[in-house]
Amino acid sequence: MLMPVPSSFNDITADASLQNFVGWVWYDRLFYVANEWKNKRIVLRVDSAHYNAIVVCLGFAIYNLLILLNT
Repeated sequence: MLMPVPSSFNDITADASLQNFVGWVWYDRLFYVANEWKNKRIVLRVDSAHYNAIVVCLGFAIYNLLILLNT
């Protein structure tokens, strides 16, 4: 399913099974870094990643955010 960004996963469809879905959702984005950026610091900003986010670069998890909620 194509999903506009930013958006709420549960609000982009009329399908009740998706609106009430609770669980993991995968989002990926492919981008290329310009050759001129070689040997420079690159900052990747990830907005609206709630509860868990894993950033993978060249097949390696380079960042892992896990927020545990007290319920």
